[in-house]
Amino acid sequence: MRTTGLIRTLLAAAAPAYLLAACTSETIVYRDREPFNEPVAAAAGFLGYYTASSKATTCGNCHVGHQSDWVTTRHADAYATLPATAQEFCKSCHSVNSNGNIATGTTGYDATQDEVYHDVQCEACHGPGLAHVQNPEVAANVPLANANLTDDGSSCAACHEGTHHPFVEQWKLSRHSQVESHTVGNASCASCHEGKTALLRFSGQDPVFRDKGDTEPWPTTCTVCHDPHADRNPGQLRLPVDNPDPEVNLCMQCHLRKIEPSGGSSRGNAPHAPQGAAVVGLAGYRPAGFVSPEDEIVSTHGSEANPRLCATCHVNKFTVNDAQGGFVFQAVGHTFGALPCVDGQGVPTGNSGCDYNTTSRTFASCVGAGCHATQAVASTALFSLRTQMNQLADQLWIDSNNNETIDAAPTDGGMLAIIKRDFPGAINPSDNVISPADGAEFNVKLFGEGRYGNGDKSLAVHNPFLAKALLAANITELQQTYGVSLRDPGVAGLVQESIDAVRRRQPGLFRTGHGR
Repeated sequence: MRTTGLIRTLLAAAAPAYLLAACTSETIVYRDREPFNEPVAAAAGFLGYYTASSKATTCGNCHVGHQSDWVTTRHADAYATLPATAQEFCKSCHSVNSNGNIATGTTGYDATQDEVYHDVQCEACHGPGLAHVQNPEVAANVPLANANLTDDGSSCAACHEGTHHPFVEQWKLSRHSQVESHTVGNASCASCHEGKTALLRFSGQDPVFRDKGDTEPWPTTCTVCHDPHADRNPGQLRLPVDNPDPEVNLCMQCHLRKIEPSGGSSRGNAPHAPQGAAVVGLAGYRPAGFVSPEDEIVSTHGSEANPRLCATCHVNKFTVNDAQGGFVFQAVGHTFGALPCVDGQGVPTGNSGCDYNTTSRTFASCVGAGCHATQAVASTALFSLRTQMNQLADQLWIDSNNNETIDAAPTDGGMLAIIKRDFPGAINPSDNVISPADGAEFNVKLFGEGRYGNGDKSLAVHNPFLAKALLAANITELQQTYGVSLRDPGVAGLVQESIDAVRRRQPGLFRTGHGR
């Protein structure tokens, strides 16, 4: 009886709604909210949050996957990171408006200063979404983001620049910002040398973006390495930088190409982007009798003592004193130089063209990583390493005419030039035999300073232990195979010392952080 009475009460309460529905000849059982909130005119078509308190974007009502990914990123908390004293112009890069997309004028938060436009939401990159949600079936209404940096105002560069965040300025000083036009027409080269092709490879899908139809080759732009939608790896990187496995390490997707000599090719004795392999101890030709207690020779730079591997030194952040004596974040690591050249205030100016000393370059990455006590200590260690490496490399080959090709003595100097003269065919990258001379050519081009433009080019810093040991073993093998003598007999001690160091080495020595 009590249940029947409750039902009668509910029916009586619902009667007005029922009668209203009957009058309109339509019974409304349930009515959900519209999928978007109509924005005020001043917002110029920007929708912003659907529910600001839960960070539910309007776009996320349909694009639920992107919403769930985006909310994990720092962009989703951008407004909260502003200090209480932030000036109004700072807020533009921490909210939704015309910064970073094709919209122009005063829009979004800049026009309304409403919390629905807090944070760097979808529309910050894609542009206003009102026309799209009003008629989503019209392809022209789909707001697309720019993936390149051609137009700084409608890309990542709109905010990631300037004294506070000089990512783009420093990126423009790097090789990543340069397009090598002679490589982009080759499909095997374009996946690393052409930004748009690399983006499509790295993303693992076929993304749609406004400038996808560009016919001009792209540099390696932000979106190649960074996923704008998700924070699966620190810094929204597409792949991790702390995994030594070349198959999944981000940097090694391109910086680990040709790491040992191969027969049957005119370029068979030349390395190509071998940096990752040098770091983890896989690079180079192993001379006969070369003995190592492990399959790989890993120095501190490639061990657990350096968990971020390449990024520790090549994406290194540090502060710089400004002219007034304050501190500004001037170095964000996007010159990608481990030891970038700096101006008188310590601000990075590029990665080449200056001396290797603490006045012309910063060694902050060496100190910040915890490996070297001071920049002066790191500079001294580099000087010593360069001296030893040049002594070893000069025994093998002196490229007197700087043509990156081993010419027969007396045009070039060193053991390989003599072998080229006295043993025709011993250095022949086109055949299918890797001779000791072929292997020595590969290794000296790999690690010898200034010998080859596509070698390791780290001055052997990536792996000093491996670099010295391989060149020393090459020298011994050439002596035994071809009977050539050392150009400088005084280097014999260094040769033997470098070889003995491999044999004395205890397994795991460098993997435990020894060698600091």
